[in-house]
Amino acid sequence: MTSRLGATLLKMKNSLWLPCLLILLAGCQSEKPPYLAIGGETMGTYYKVTYQDSLHRDFKHPVDSLLKVINDEISTYIPTSTVSQFNQADSIFELGLNLAEFDRCIISETCGNLKNKHFFANLQAAKWAWEVTNHAFDPTVMPLVNFWGFGYTPQKAVEKLDSAKVDSLLQFVGFQKLELLDRGGNAVLKKPAKGVQLDFGGTGQGYAIDEIAVFLEKRGIKNYLVDIGGECRARGVNAEGKNWRIGINTPKPEAQVTDFEQMVELENRS
Repeated sequence: MTSRLGATLLKMKNSLWLPCLLILLAGCQSEKPPYLAIGGETMGTYYKVTYQDSLHRDFKHPVDSLLKVINDEISTYIPTSTVSQFNQADSIFELGLNLAEFDRCIISETCGNLKNKHFFANLQAAKWAWEVTNHAFDPTVMPLVNFWGFGYTPQKAVEKLDSAKVDSLLQFVGFQKLELLDRGGNAVLKKPAKGVQLDFGGTGQGYAIDEIAVFLEKRGIKNYLVDIGGECRARGVNAEGKNWRIGINTPKPEAQVTDFEQMVELENRS
């Protein structure tokens, strides 16, 4: 009787351990952090940010605010922006930015409320591109951009090339015409004439993407895809655990948004 009772109790003990063990294992398996998506409009196009966050944080408001601050400095479509003010200035434009403080900033987010930091960062990026392309990339083409109807002035298609008009505008084009002065630590941008204007259309979207990426990474986000109008930056993996994939749209006027010429994987790159 004793051995039979002991065997019964042992059997009951083992049967109780099994569900307890299953409950314990289930409790140890945490849910996979979700992938969230935010989006909106910026820089004359759309933006979309997809990211994985175990804290379920909604970054739409701070990202919208960041994009607004950037646009308020580099958009030629905003009359009060820094670049618009520079474009309308006669010859001297004070940035109100301390060069030493800017040089100490590794990224603009560490610059705090340093005035015109986004404008100056784009100016530096454009200068670098101008140098490495042997002046083929030139942010001072704004007068020509407006002439051809792609700028902030009323868009009128050029039906016939006016070479005399183009030649007259070329006198205002050339990044070498700009001169950065340091007046007691404060940056002053000098141009030879009022007609010299800047256009950050070649750097603005890429710069904004990098700024959003830095914003995410400083908050511990390791998997994300930032997309502004088709320009992208990716880090980590997507919700399937694979490299992020983007589609290159078919270059035809009648092509649909979902018509892709090619799919490209992005592994920690832009």
